[in-house]
Amino acid sequence: MVSMDYIRREIYENFIKPKVQSGVETFTLRAGDIHVSLGLDSRMPMVCNALSTSKSLEYYNRRLGEDGFKKKIVLINAETPKSGYGANAYYTYKIVDIKGEEDIEVKEISIQTEISGRHFEEIAREVMSKHFGVMLCELKKANWPKAFDLVSPDYQIVGDAKYFSMVRGKRIPPAKFATIAEHVWFLEKINAKRKFLVFGNDVRVPLEWLKRYRKYVKNIEFYFITKERKLIKLWPKESFL
Repeated sequence: MVSMDYIRREIYENFIKPKVQSGVETFTLRAGDIHVSLGLDSRMPMVCNALSTSKSLEYYNRRLGEDGFKKKIVLINAETPKSGYGANAYYTYKIVDIKGEEDIEVKEISIQTEISGRHFEEIAREVMSKHFGVMLCELKKANWPKAFDLVSPDYQIVGDAKYFSMVRGKRIPPAKFATIAEHVWFLEKINAKRKFLVFGNDVRVPLEWLKRYRKYVKNIEFYFITKERKLIKLWPKESFL
């Protein structure tokens, strides 16, 4: 019986390691090509999971470290069939340098002082992927109203990241409240097992919104990521995770 460990090992040795050695910045792998290359029979879901889950990425990055590479790979995009699996599932990765402890510490400080919404989206992708145990990417299905920031390969976990602040640090932001309501409405229109919004910057924004409108929210989870990258569930039950 073919195991996930075997598939990951073969993907690393025959696809990922050679790409890192080649010096490219990004690369794309097609599930069907790997399925054929490994001589597999009806194992497409396993191949897609081996290309996308956080556990698989942790394995590949650990192997890169063991082989002496000061680099890691990050899944930056996934284009899959509606089922989430299939030969024409494409996964794009970015190869990034692993910085020293001093650089990492400086980065943490910069996150606490000033980051952009786009940078927060990257942080949210990392934190929420770890939380749900699967790599989340920006994806859109044909019948969805928009592309969502944080989507699992099987489309069963769907969320968006928002980096909001109060107006001049004090007042309720009406435009941002409207954006939250809009995205709650969008999420309620799609079919997925887990749907969520995750916020950064000022926790008062989602809390004030929930104080006014949470009775209208159905099956949408609200989270907040602190500057220290701690995850807090705001709704339906507030808790540290």
